[in-house]
Formats: sequence, structure tokens, C-alpha cells
Amino acid sequence: MKSCTHPLWRTTRKHKQEVYCFRASSTGSSRVTYDKRVGDLRVDRRPIPPGYAVRLTHIGKFKGVDPLAPLVPERLTYIFALHPLKWQWTFQSLTLKDPHKIIYYKPTLVPMRPGTLVADMTFYNAFEYGDVGASNQYIASIRPIEEANLDQYKLPELLIPPEAY
Repeated sequence: MKSCTHPLWRTTRKHKQEVYCFRASSTGSSRVTYDKRVGDLRVDRRPIPPGYAVRLTHIGKFKGVDPLAPLVPERLTYIFALHPLKWQWTFQSLTLKDPHKIIYYKPTLVPMRPGTLVADMTFYNAFEYGDVGASNQYIASIRPIEEANLDQYKLPELLIPPEAY
């Protein structure tokens, strides 16, 4: 039986014999779901492949001016995403919702391209609540994804360059 090997390709059957492979989308808009049995995100009932992040497309627009934009210009132009291994606490901090409600925010897969940055959203939250020194800690936490150790980040957020799309 023929099967698809690419992580973003889907296998479907027609007339119980033929198997067709097709690519979900060039932007990586495969259907991301939450598996309650495993407690993790899945793409077509499989784990998210390495090298991909989860973008929440219906999170809503940010109202007002980003207070860290003058210090971190990447926050204006880069695309925000969640890391598939450490997404639950970051999602809960963003939305104040349980992890199984991530499906309401239309998660999609996006590739992590070279130049992708990771930052700790804990310091951004502290800065929003008035901690003056948190802005310097946030800037210090920004690292390229290749050099970053995600165990050191409490709430990792990915900043993906726009030229990746």
C-alpha cells in the first residue's frame, strides 16, 4: 500500500483501492488538533513533526501599541507562534483557557525557518504589570532557536521571520 512520507502530506483512500497523497497547503495549514488521550497537539492524528511551530490564527489583534516594540523591533514584523513541545503554559498565559480549547483558536503549522527567535513571555507579562527591569530580562532572553535551550524558558514564544511565508 502506498503511503505519504512527508509530514504535511495526507493519505486518503478513494474506492477502497487507490491511495492519493496531497499536500495540505504551502503555508502549512494542516489541521492541528488536541488529543485528549495523549494530552498533546497532533496533525492528522500524528505528532507534530520537528521543525514546525503552531500559530494561533484566531487569537485576535493586539489592541494598542506593543510596549516592548521600541526595544525589540522584531515584535512588530515577526510572526508569533508556540513551540510544539512547550506550548501549554504559554497558551494558558495568552488566553486563560484550558489546553483542550486550543482548537477554537484555529491552530496551524508554520515552519521554523533560520532566523527564528525564542523569547520568554514571562518577562513580557511582568513588564506589562509594571516591573521595570523585566524589559531588560526579556531582551536578554531572546535567542536564535538553534542556540536556545527550551528548558530554561518558562513561557517560550517563537518569533518567526516574515520572509518564511
